[in-house]
Amino acid sequence: MAHNDIHNDKLPLDDALIARLMEGKLSEEEEAALMSNMEEEMLADGLEGLQQFDAINKAQKQASDINRQLLEQLKTKPNKQLKHILSMNTIIWIALIFIIILALLAHYLIRAKG
Repeated sequence: MAHNDIHNDKLPLDDALIARLMEGKLSEEEEAALMSNMEEEMLADGLEGLQQFDAINKAQKQASDINRQLLEQLKTKPNKQLKHILSMNTIIWIALIFIIILALLAHYLIRAKG
């Protein structure tokens, strides 16, 4: 690395340099400069992300909207399944009652003839 880069406490971020950092192949000065640059970049990215929101209220509103949508989705899925189960139970009960009525009717008809 250039001597000036180290004294400016900044090293340009690139994959090769980060790989050398992970392998422990940087000097203490280079590592400190790279870490300083990474901190600055992360801080700048964070600030840029926060600037997308005009105010904290807007961020809170967006978070509450997302939570509300997720809760609605969680509520609707079990309700659909429950309605399906209830409708199946209703159909089964109606069919069972119909079969019992037919069996009783057949029993009385057979008894009446015999």
